[in-house]
Amino acid sequence: MPASDAQLAANRRNAALSTGPRTAEGKARSRANALKHGLTGGGVILAEEDADGVDRLEAELVGDLRPSGPMARLLVRRIAVSAVRMDRCVDQESAAISADVRHAGADHDDRRRADVEKMFDWIAAEPATHARRLRATPEGVDRLIRAWLDLGTDLDHPDRPRWDFSHWQRLENLTGRRPEDFPLSDAGIVSKAYWGDESYLDPEQARLDPAEKRAWIKDQLVAIIAAEVRALGALRETFDPELAAADRDEAGRRALFDPSRDAILARKYEAAAERGMYRALREFRQVEKETPGRRAAAEADSEVEALGRLASFFPPAPAPAIGPDPGPRPVGPARPTVGTPAPASPARPLGAGRDAGPARRRN
Repeated sequence: MPASDAQLAANRRNAALSTGPRTAEGKARSRANALKHGLTGGGVILAEEDADGVDRLEAELVGDLRPSGPMARLLVRRIAVSAVRMDRCVDQESAAISADVRHAGADHDDRRRADVEKMFDWIAAEPATHARRLRATPEGVDRLIRAWLDLGTDLDHPDRPRWDFSHWQRLENLTGRRPEDFPLSDAGIVSKAYWGDESYLDPEQARLDPAEKRAWIKDQLVAIIAAEVRALGALRETFDPELAAADRDEAGRRALFDPSRDAILARKYEAAAERGMYRALREFRQVEKETPGRRAAAEADSEVEALGRLASFFPPAPAPAIGPDPGPRPVGPARPTVGTPAPASPARPLGAGRDAGPARRRN
């Protein structure tokens, strides 16, 4: 059916009221409406506090690493983004664990109650399994006792006792059975007799007056319910309250490890951010190594390092041995120093030092 002119006009007026944000601030806020955590993007979409942290860390890394070109600067930016993401993963995991520890006791109690409620709701599907599990905890036993008391309340209704197939089915399920299980239970025999099927009664019981027979059947059902309540009460007393208290007290320590799907994804994001940071750092070093100026400086540094390793092969010069003080030395004649003329020896006559013989006569 086509819309009328009035409907079309109303649609136009409504559309004019929902045009979305118009200011720059509103558009910036709406841009982040679908942002969940920002841990898997390529670094373009960042929360405001993350962007500020990236800018601060990038400035520090630029002063420390001193990138020599645009590519190196881009890699420094990627290192900063990955480092901030990694830190935020750690912060979020720590905050989540702290919250789990604070509420560990209450969550423990609620989880136990929820497990009991779920098992009780599904007791008709698997009565043997769920009835057994309900009997294994204090909360489960308390729930079974309440269910048996509810059956007794319906049976003792002041106006008219209520006992139909659903009551019999619930009774059988509480004992871990189904109504169709063989052999027929005592509760099934008296329930069928309550509805008029007396084929399972003993001949003596079948010959009772209808009023007496109905009273006897009701007394049998009341006795069955009372016996189950007493048995469950005795079972309830066997549970050690100290064990339950210890189990609750240890809930805080169990909460220190979160095996949930969200926690597993957070740890994967953290590992991915760490790998991205170290990959960018390796690429930065490779780019800086291939830069001409940095290459020459790196070669000079490598030569200095090689010379240092080569010098380590030569043993150091032994230090002079230091012995006991010998005391003052005797003062002797001063030795001539370099540049000081030696003292002149006394002149001797010609021929001195030779053996003097008889004088030769001259002819």
